[in-house]
Amino acid sequence: MVTEPEDANALEGRRARLGRFHDQAGLGRFHDHVLGRGVIGVAVTVLVLCITGWNLPGHSALRTDVRDRIEPLVNTLAIDQGWGVFAPNPSRTSMILTAEVEFADGSKEVYEFPDGDPLIGAYREFRWRKLERRFIADDGWRSLRSPTARWVAAQMATPDRPVTSVTLVRYKAPTPKAGSGIERVYERDEFHVEHFDPPVGSPGAQR
Repeated sequence: MVTEPEDANALEGRRARLGRFHDQAGLGRFHDHVLGRGVIGVAVTVLVLCITGWNLPGHSALRTDVRDRIEPLVNTLAIDQGWGVFAPNPSRTSMILTAEVEFADGSKEVYEFPDGDPLIGAYREFRWRKLERRFIADDGWRSLRSPTARWVAAQMATPDRPVTSVTLVRYKAPTPKAGSGIERVYERDEFHVEHFDPPVGSPGAQR
């Protein structure tokens, strides 16, 4: 469909009406003011510094110190994405996290952390994958290991099958080059065991 171009007067009228709308709605004033531009500049600078500090390379003392200082702000802004996966050095290790649950009757089951559905479940799944990566790291998030094991026990326990222990297990394998045809060979590591007395789900247990 071909339309005739607007003449200069009509275009200027539209701009004037849009400008009046912005004024009435309070839009456009903040960034036009010197103070507003200053605030925006500071916010952008802080954002860039946080992302840069969070993604410092290596495992140096400087990186640890910077992360400890900015972690509350980074978590609040939800910008704790690690960019090492994209380039130039993507992860060379494939990892899986599971929890092995033992019940009072001696039976065992493996709890696998949930996947999301293809539509909106990916957002939920992303947070679970981040948690897994933290736990799979050799010294990652020790303070959350026990609460996570207790949470798994609460999910699996029933009055008929109380849970006596949960073992967090991580599997690691070198990631083969694409197209190499090499199969991953995973190494098993039981990195946390939580025993429950009384068993979780039993009448005397606190959930």
